[in-house]
Amino acid sequence: MELSEAQFHRYARHLILDEVGEEGQEKLLASRVLVVGAGGLGSPLLLYLAAAGIGTLGIIDHDTVDLTNLQRQIAHATERIGMAKVESARRAIAAVNPEIRVDSHAMALDATNVAALAAGYDLIADGSDNFATRYLLTDACFAAKKPLVAAALAPFDGQLSTFKPYLGAGHPCYRCLFREAPPPDLVPRCETAGILGAVAGVLGTLQAVEVLKELLGIGDSLSGTLLMYDALGARFQRIKLPKDPDCPTCGTTIRPATLADLAPIERIVSEAYEKYIARIGKKPGPMLDDYRRRIAEGAVSVASAEGAVAGLIVLLPESDHLLLDNVAVATNVQGKGIGRRLIDFAEAEARRRGFAEIRLYTHETMHENIALYPRLGYEETGRGTQAGYARVFFRKRLR
Repeated sequence: MELSEAQFHRYARHLILDEVGEEGQEKLLASRVLVVGAGGLGSPLLLYLAAAGIGTLGIIDHDTVDLTNLQRQIAHATERIGMAKVESARRAIAAVNPEIRVDSHAMALDATNVAALAAGYDLIADGSDNFATRYLLTDACFAAKKPLVAAALAPFDGQLSTFKPYLGAGHPCYRCLFREAPPPDLVPRCETAGILGAVAGVLGTLQAVEVLKELLGIGDSLSGTLLMYDALGARFQRIKLPKDPDCPTCGTTIRPATLADLAPIERIVSEAYEKYIARIGKKPGPMLDDYRRRIAEGAVSVASAEGAVAGLIVLLPESDHLLLDNVAVATNVQGKGIGRRLIDFAEAEARRRGFAEIRLYTHETMHENIALYPRLGYEETGRGTQAGYARVFFRKRLR
């Protein structure tokens, strides 16, 4: 799209920025952002996004304007008390920038509508005030692979981060930070604890900055960082957020395989072992296994990461040990620690079943594995031919 003469004037201060320019402004005008909550955070956020020229702003809020809101919710006005917040915010946006399209969703966000709403926008900005909504958005944005810019308020402080867990390592989600909601009495709401109104303005404006940075692809993303603001101390603090490998939303989870996993299991095995065919002179044993039967026997477990099957492990109980018969990781996620997680799972499973020892083997040409297993605490117990393959055998005694 080309900017009109009026748009050149309206966005002139953006256009002279090298980081934005005409191309960046056109990108903003083509963007779609959903703002959840038209309250203390949503008000400044919406107004600054409208002023910046975000082409489509979605607003979801089921509440109406109350007199007590006006101390901090600057998108609303005294004459609009009793009006739906989405309509009041729409009028405020129109007064700032009548070119902006506003999609009003006068409803509560819940499990029945969150996926469809998230899918319809390029980015979601969370200005809600409750954990249930935050967790809904976390799961929906992860599934839809949409950036989530989220802020939260307290009486004299606030916090802000961007969540892009679908990018993998180094990019946690909200559940990595807060696995479960704290008891309600530990996080009192605004109506009971109070809030210095301008604090909402600070955090909502910072949220708008992060939204614009994400859409334009400029600056340093807050993904993996929590920015904390202390109004009384007039200071900011940055905290590095680790990705929780056991996060129920974005972490690597290991579960028993089902027949629905058969196709990705066979694909992963084929891709992981194909490179060894030339070394061995024939297909490695795992490529010939009957995984439908193994699944039916309960011998296969899969690792799920980023919403997809990312690896598998085959465990066979013997009389005095647990045999790790095969472990394979999808080629697109190799190097991210999934293989180690699967081996750790095998050892934990061996202990759970009462085995004092776990054994495994590899082909003598798979030098990477032969070097790796001793570093994981496995000792080589011998070499020999088994089932037509030259194998190296390892074991680990479990304490």
